[in-house]
This record gives sequence, C-alpha cells and structure tokens, in this order.
Amino acid sequence: MKEYIEKIIEVEMNMSNELGKFNLFALFERDDIKDKWDVIISMPISVNRKNEIIKKIHTEFLKELPKEVIIKISRFVFFEPSNPIVQNLNMMAHIEHGSFEVRDSMINNLMIKHALVITSQR
Repeated sequence: MKEYIEKIIEVEMNMSNELGKFNLFALFERDDIKDKWDVIISMPISVNRKNEIIKKIHTEFLKELPKEVIIKISRFVFFEPSNPIVQNLNMMAHIEHGSFEVRDSMINNLMIKHALVITSQR
C-alpha cells in the first residue's frame, strides 16, 4: 500500500478541500485478513451526512486509484471525532496531507499492527 501513498494523499487532499478538514484520515491494515486495509475517516459533521461522506470518498477512490489498490481496501469506517482512538491518534501524530506510519502499537485496547496516517489533527 505504501507504494500508492502519494496518490492516496492526493485523494485525501481533494476530499478535504471539497468536504472540509478531517480529524483523522488513515489506513489500518486488518489483523484478520492479510493485506486488506480499512480506510478510517473522522470529521466534525452531522450524523445524517456520514453515509454521504463515505460514498463520496469511496467514489473518489474508485475513480483515482488503480485496481490493485482498490482490491486491498476492505471497508470505509467513520469514527466520531470524540472517539478515544481518534483522540489518541490525534495526540500521537499531528499531520495534514502527509504520511505517518504506526506499527505494533496499542491504542485504547486496540492493537494496531500497521497504519498509515494521512491526516491527524485535533
């Protein structure tokens, strides 16, 4: 996934410009399925817009990223900005439109085997 990080950063930047700033935009490698990733999204929006935001980001991924990346995406997950995992990652990394790698870390009883954090800001 790292070989496509620049393109993923570009997609995140475009979505940030269109939708508003993200508190968190990251890819977490799944523990249960080898080489599959969850796209984690967090931003301050109303509850009724979550699905709309996920659909827009999903559509942008399909449009901008090659098939070999798309098949590695397991799902898109939205976390509230108040979620402890989001808050702890925001304390750990302050980055916007970049790449911060996390490996073998425990955050709020969640073991993160491998994550690529694109944006993390309070």
